[in-house]
Amino acid sequence: MTITLSLSRASMKNAAKQLRQYAKSIEKRTERVVDDLGKAGVEYANRYLKHDDTGYTRSTIVYNRQGKTCTVSVGGAAVWIEFGTGMIANAGNTPHPKRDEVGAVQWGMYGKGLGKGTWWFWSAKYQCWKETAGIPMNPFMYETSQELQANLTEIARRAWNND
Repeated sequence: MTITLSLSRASMKNAAKQLRQYAKSIEKRTERVVDDLGKAGVEYANRYLKHDDTGYTRSTIVYNRQGKTCTVSVGGAAVWIEFGTGMIANAGNTPHPKRDEVGAVQWGMYGKGLGKGTWWFWSAKYQCWKETAGIPMNPFMYETSQELQANLTEIARRAWNND
């Protein structure tokens, strides 16, 4: 942006007005960048979420913008899907890239090693008891974060220039 002014009161008032307008456009563009990053995060999370039997976890993927900050969050069984459970999660899988950082030292294990065997659960879908050895790790939120980092500049550029 270029502002040309002379040393007159009217010219300086006009330059100040132009600067205020520019500041408002920066605020608006910044909000648009943050919104577009949130929308992209929801899109990527939905793309990378591979197994969600009931659809509940997928239905909880949302973004929330608070000013210049945005959070993509998910509920349901997200943590179990992200890190996997039981023997299946431990059957030759590469550990989750963030497992040490979040304290999931033995992925798929929980509560005194209770997740290391098979167990039974009630399947509402089939109306009977089912045996399971767990679910494989599906690090969909980790993959979402990697995709957002890789595409950050392009998403921001598109949002910033979309007038």
